[in-house]
Amino acid sequence: MKRNRPVYRLCTVLLAAAMVILSTGCAMPKAEPEQPTPTTPPPQENTSQQTVLFATLAPESAASGSEPTPEEVQESTPEPTQAPQKTSVTIGAVGDIMVMPSQIAGAYDETSDGGYDFTHSFVGVQTMFRSIDLMCGNFEGAMAGESVGYSNGRTDEEGRIKFNAPDVFAENLKSVGFDCITTANNHAGDCDAEGVIHTIDAIQNADLYQTGTFRSKNERKPLVIDVNGIRIGVMATTTVINGSSNMSRQQKNDMFSRLQYFDEIEAEIAACKEEGAEFIVMFAHWDEEYETKPQRSTKKYASQLLAAGVDAVIGSHPHVVQPLDYVTVTRSDGSEYTGFVAYSLGNFLSNMTGECAYGMFLRLTIERDDDGSVKLKDACYMPTLCFSEELPAPTEGKPGRTKTVHQLVPALEDASQIVSYHELDDREKKLVARAREYVLKICGTSPVPVMEDSCWIN
Repeated sequence: MKRNRPVYRLCTVLLAAAMVILSTGCAMPKAEPEQPTPTTPPPQENTSQQTVLFATLAPESAASGSEPTPEEVQESTPEPTQAPQKTSVTIGAVGDIMVMPSQIAGAYDETSDGGYDFTHSFVGVQTMFRSIDLMCGNFEGAMAGESVGYSNGRTDEEGRIKFNAPDVFAENLKSVGFDCITTANNHAGDCDAEGVIHTIDAIQNADLYQTGTFRSKNERKPLVIDVNGIRIGVMATTTVINGSSNMSRQQKNDMFSRLQYFDEIEAEIAACKEEGAEFIVMFAHWDEEYETKPQRSTKKYASQLLAAGVDAVIGSHPHVVQPLDYVTVTRSDGSEYTGFVAYSLGNFLSNMTGECAYGMFLRLTIERDDDGSVKLKDACYMPTLCFSEELPAPTEGKPGRTKTVHQLVPALEDASQIVSYHELDDREKKLVARAREYVLKICGTSPVPVMEDSCWIN
C-alpha cells in the first residue's frame, strides 16, 4: 500500500502563518485494493486503484503574498513499491479415468430409484483432492445418456469396446474434489458426435471445467482459469481417435484437439497466452499402450510443446506409468526453458489388473516470484492403486447377492495409514506394497521425488 506524506512549502516571508499551516496538516485518503478471488471460477477483473493526490502552490497566491491553503501546498511523495507477496497454486492430476461395466454395476444404487453413485470409489483419495487448488483428470470415455446404452464390455461392429457412463458420474467427480476434466482421448468419440456433445454438457452442467473436445470448431477457445490470482491455461490433445463410421473425418478434426496437426496446436498455445495465461499445462493422450518407456516420437512431441510455450506436459494412454522428467528446450526467442513432463500417469480408475491397476497422483506447485513471473516451484508424486472387492448388495428376496466395488487408494509406505471405503485386509495391503514398488521402480531414478506419507495423510 502506498502512503502519501504531505510536504509543505513554507513561504519565508510569512513564518508565523506557515507555522499555523503546519499545525493544520490534512489527512490523505487511502484506497483499499480489492482482494483477488481465491477460487477457480472465471476470473474477475480487479478494478481497484490507488488514489494519489498532487498539488502545487498556485502562482497567484505566491505573487499576492496571500496565505496558501493546505490544499494548495500539499504534495504526495510515494514510498517505494513493496515487493509483491508470493502466491502459490497447487495443480493435481491422475491417470486415465475409465468407467467400465463392473464400475457401473458396483455403483448401481437400488435405493435411489435406479440411480448411480460412484463416490464410494474415491473415499481414499477425496481428502487430498479437495485440498488441491486445481484438481484435474482425463476422462476416457463418454457420458452420452442411458438411451445409448452404458458400458457393457461388448465390442461394436468394428471390434472396439465402447465406454459410456451415466451423467451423474460427472457430478460425483465434482463432489470428490475434481475441478477440471479433459476429454481428448481415443474413447471420447465412442458414442459418435452426439456423444461428444452430451459428454461436454454433462461435465459443464456439473460445474466442472472441460477442454480437449468441443461441440464445434467455433468453440475451440482457450481455457484460462484464475486460481489464487494466477492465470492457468489448461489444454488437452490426442494422437489417436477410435474409428467410427458415424463420425466423419471433418467432425473429428473440428471436435478434437489433435497433436498431429501441430500448427494448430501452436496457434492454440499462442491464443492461450493472449488470453493471459501465465502457466500452461498440456494434457497429452499419446504413446503406445502398455509400454513403460516413452517412444522417441513422444519425447519429440514433448520438446515441441515446451518450445512452443507450454510449461508442463502430462501424458496418458499407455495404461501404465512412465517416467517423470525435466526437459530443457530452446524457445523461439532464443531463450532456454526447462519444463516438466510426465510421460504417462498410468491408469487411475478402471477394472484392469496387474500393472494396469497402478497409477500415480501428481502434484505441481507453481509460484509467482518476486519479479512477478510465474514458475514451477516443485513437483512430486504418489503411487496409486485401484482394486476391487466383492461386497454385499442385498436385494429384497435376494439376501446373498454381492457386487464388485472398486476402491482407489494412495500406495503409502505404511499401508496401515490408508483410509478407504472398507478397511484394507492383508491381501489388499500386499497389493498396495506391490503397486508402490512397481511405480517407484519406473520413476525412482527421475528427478521428481515421491511424496512422504505425511503429506498425504495431513
